[in-house]
Amino acid sequence: MKEDSLSEEMEEYLEAIYRKKEKGENAKALTLAHDLGIKPASVSEMLKKLEKKGLLIYKPYYGAKLTKKGRKIGEKVTRKHRLIERFLGLIGIKRKVHEKACVLEHAIPDDVEKGIKKLLMQKGVPLANLRVGTKTRILGIMTDKILTIPLIQFKNPHAISQRAGTGGGY
Repeated sequence: MKEDSLSEEMEEYLEAIYRKKEKGENAKALTLAHDLGIKPASVSEMLKKLEKKGLLIYKPYYGAKLTKKGRKIGEKVTRKHRLIERFLGLIGIKRKVHEKACVLEHAIPDDVEKGIKKLLMQKGVPLANLRVGTKTRILGIMTDKILTIPLIQFKNPHAISQRAGTGGGY
């Protein structure tokens, strides 16, 4: 357990609520129950526990709203989750990436997170791992044969997707 003795389950709730807020949705017990695969009564009970810890404000039928402390933890867990998904993609893991990231996000210390982030910044990220709307710089294209093609060689940058084949961009 970390973050002032929070269980992994508690961190999962804070992450789920944080993600709802990112999407502009309310974090109601019923929708959280559906998202987390847990019974609504259990969700309500956990929301009350998290409220007692000062991590959120919970009003039945209206939902939960993270406090500053809860938002900070939810953001941190979400950031680690996304970073781990990117890292797993980089090392070729393709199956159950989300589930594996859910397990690892709670076990990775902050210094390891920083190291992974530094590695990803150096190595690049496959285009397939970027979320829609993400702004980034494309340094080159990698094919299945690990052949890097500098973008400067392309006369028409819009032709990248046609010439990249089945490889991912970095």
